[in-house]
Amino acid sequence: MRTLRIAIVLALALACAAPAAAQAARYHGRAAGNNPNGNGLIPKHTFVGGDDYPVQFRDSEAAGTRYRVCAWLHGRRRACRSGRTGARNRWDTIVASSIWNPDERGRIIYRWYVDGKRVASWSVRFKVEPEFEAWSA
Repeated sequence: MRTLRIAIVLALALACAAPAAAQAARYHGRAAGNNPNGNGLIPKHTFVGGDDYPVQFRDSEAAGTRYRVCAWLHGRRRACRSGRTGARNRWDTIVASSIWNPDERGRIIYRWYVDGKRVASWSVRFKVEPEFEAWSA
């Protein structure tokens, strides 16, 4: 009997969690860089000084979704920019330097908002190019 109760509780928990997971999967954000094999863009988490890169957002269920993307560094919001997706499930691109051009190293977190609610985030590590590392020390 106890096993049956546990199974029912788990089934209810999964049933309640499924809509939340589906909602979370609707929106996607990422930073992207060139694919080494030359086939377009791939998701990336690390960039070096001098790199400018696309920050992309998509809505897998609707077209024309208005959104806002903000860059955060060291727990502070640095700048934001608004955009609108095109066709459903297609990446909309904003160049990172048009949101905010970092002047210090660290982890930048991009957060996307739809109707004032945070729906996606992506972290990027921004660092100095290795050959210039010795000069900045």
